[in-house]
Amino acid sequence: MMLQPQLVAQCCQAMQEAVPHIPITVKCRLGVDETDSYEALCTFIKTVSEQSSVRHFIMHCRKCMLSGLNPAQNRTIPPLKREWVLALKRDFPHLQFSLNGVVQNCQEAASIIGHRQEGVEGGGGLHGVMIGRQAFYQTWDCLADADRTVFGATSNPAISRRQVLEKYGKYADAMIGKWLVRDNGQKNPNVRTVFKPLLNMFHGERGSKRWKQAVDGKFKSATSVSELLKDTLECFPNDVLDAPPKQRPVVAWQVDLNLPEPAPKRQCCGDVDSKRAVAMTEQLPSTNEVQLHGQHDGQTGGDAITDTDGDDQDKVLLAAGDCSVAASVAA
Repeated sequence: MMLQPQLVAQCCQAMQEAVPHIPITVKCRLGVDETDSYEALCTFIKTVSEQSSVRHFIMHCRKCMLSGLNPAQNRTIPPLKREWVLALKRDFPHLQFSLNGVVQNCQEAASIIGHRQEGVEGGGGLHGVMIGRQAFYQTWDCLADADRTVFGATSNPAISRRQVLEKYGKYADAMIGKWLVRDNGQKNPNVRTVFKPLLNMFHGERGSKRWKQAVDGKFKSATSVSELLKDTLECFPNDVLDAPPKQRPVVAWQVDLNLPEPAPKRQCCGDVDSKRAVAMTEQLPSTNEVQLHGQHDGQTGGDAITDTDGDDQDKVLLAAGDCSVAASVAA
């Protein structure tokens, strides 16, 4: 769809008219096949932002190869170009941009969010960061320190894995069968589905492999997540269950500052007058409260994402103050 920016704009505007209370955002790649120049990307951003109400773009920092590469290869083979997202913020200062591209943990996310561009209106800082599969593969190490590192809290509300699992168990139990209970008793979601986000909570810890084996053996008979946790957490010693999040330092973001040259004036914000830019900014949603992208069941606290990058993942964006962090977990 990136090859048809006007169609994307029309789709986004139709979505906005259907749900006027929910801001519409776009997640996209940097390009498609041979349409991969920075100027072409600027044309896409300009067209969508000017012909729809979209003001926030989540940028997957690779192009997509529709021919010759499968989805997994498309996540690793096309070159990673994080600096292009900084260039977009430089050239479209009235818009919001979030970065998605091999971010490993919340400390790296904080360094990206805190980066500023000298000489760029408003500091040229990015609105947020989306963390993808790493949030699933190394859940605790990746996100447990986020409240302190990213959002500036004095301490993390998640004091240990034991505490988090106890609270998640209560939440997950209430979700089992919430969407559908069939005549044969099958529930949607079932225990296995709501337990899946926990599978890598103990990545790299002693006892992790034995715990996964124990969990797998009890899936068929378990009727709740809390029951499953109670029956299997004995695989871990107390010092693992009760260990607090590791607090790592936030270091300066190491990024290639050799940004692409600004696109011609007609392609970027050079032809947007200052009053219009201010008006656009005022339309942006407040991020003083935590927001969830892709909420369900009639919830209204978040943004709706138009995903044009072909990556079929559930995505969650957490935002507070003027920064945000997103976690994206493979379905």
